[in-house]
Amino acid sequence: MAGAEVEELVVHLEKSMDLSNMEQGIKLVGTALANKTLNKWGVRNILRYSWNEMGEVEIKWVKDNTFIITVNDESTAAKIID
Repeated sequence: MAGAEVEELVVHLEKSMDLSNMEQGIKLVGTALANKTLNKWGVRNILRYSWNEMGEVEIKWVKDNTFIITVNDESTAAKIID
């Protein structure tokens, strides 16, 4: 990601965050590297199926192909990163 795109994403996340509505858990930011906007429900279902054995995984879309992955603990987050 280019520097300007990262800064734009950070600003977008800060504007949309409401501390009273934040969920508990570990947050990861993911992005699908593609030249077009992907079907967010299809990608979400594939990721949930792939990570099904790891317990509860929540996936929310932020912008285009960028999403937030919420898991309950650091060991699950480490498995997803690996």
